Amino acid sequence: ITRQGSVLTASLAEGYRWYHNGVEIPGVTTRQLGVTQNGMYVVEVFNADGCGRRSDPLEVIVVGVETLPAAFRVDAWPDPNRGVLQVAVTQPAPGPLHISVVNLLGQEVASVRANHARSGSVHTLDLGQAPTGLYLLRVQTAQRVFTRRIIRQ
Repeated sequence: ITRQGSVLTASLAEGYRWYHNGVEIPGVTTRQLGVTQNGMYVVEVFNADGCGRRSDPLEVIVVGVETLPAAFRVDAWPDPNRGVLQVAVTQPAPGPLHISVVNLLGQEVASVRANHARSGSVHTLDLGQAPTGLYLLRVQTAQRVFTRRIIRQ
């Protein structure tokens, strides 16, 4: 078994049967398997005569990425930017907001704070003094923290 992200791939064969934690996964008879759960995975491959052989177990640990609720959204443009970045934050209710841009050393290069930010309001960050490169945009509200990469050209 080889793993590429969340997809497991078996060696080329005539047939396949996948197992998760020792239990057959019903109906999965393809060469590839998308995984969403932690555990031990085994594939049994079959030749044209129906003779099968099981693989060694492969432990999979899924690293989840939280999906943001529809009521919370961050838009940043343009990306890449040439020194001015616009950020709009949609949140369920007005509240405190801290928007910052940090370099890869964790140093803040620009920030905006609002004590009672309205949902959808647009905030401008001046990155004119920051050298070109990769940065992290960090948006913090009372309920959550959102981070994404941005590029300064």
